[in-house]
Amino acid sequence: MRQKRSRIRVIIAAALLLFGVSGSVFWEAYGREHITYTAALVAAKDIKKGEIVTGPMLAERAFAAETLVRWSVAPDRAGAVLGHVARHDIPANAQISDSYVYQDDFYIGEGESLFTVPSEWIDGFSSTVRRGDDVEFWLAGAAAKIGEWKVAFVKARDGVTEVTNLDGRLYTDEIEREFTSAQIGHIEIICDIEDYKRLYRIATGEILLAGETGPEDLKTDIRQKFLIVQKVRGE
Repeated sequence: MRQKRSRIRVIIAAALLLFGVSGSVFWEAYGREHITYTAALVAAKDIKKGEIVTGPMLAERAFAAETLVRWSVAPDRAGAVLGHVARHDIPANAQISDSYVYQDDFYIGEGESLFTVPSEWIDGFSSTVRRGDDVEFWLAGAAAKIGEWKVAFVKARDGVTEVTNLDGRLYTDEIEREFTSAQIGHIEIICDIEDYKRLYRIATGEILLAGETGPEDLKTDIRQKFLIVQKVRGE
């Protein structure tokens, strides 16, 4: 009888040991990763600044919550970065953040062209305006909104040099554009000919503005400048 009880104890001990080992293996192989780790997208290869992000460039990895970068992208949110353009170089195996990419919507549509908005037309604008930004045109004093267009070029006062950040970047977040390579002289926008005619007529006083009335011969005496308001991405 005593021998039988000893055998039972050995069997129970072996079972408990086997259960413990199995549980440990399960935790390390599956449990730890799926319970305490979070899946996030990383760069499967080096992604260069200006490249469009595609599926083969991305991979899925598990990270401890405290090691996730700000605005990390979960695998089920891959659409937030696919088809977008890298703001800067992203090394292989680095986590992907929403802030590392921007949407590639910079193009000239049918019937559109590039038109210069000379400095004489501009009452004021932010010194952080850059190529690719969306801007709103308002009458000086923000009396009325005229329209909204995309900036194609930001030219220095010499009329030739493109204004960028000192490090050459164009697509940094607006608040990070602290040091420019030159003072802005004028901008060029993407619009159609009818929009530009309207801006021209307003700027040169060929039409009355903001409900003003008066003799026809006073129209050419009106000179109206624009307040150009920079829109923050995501608005």
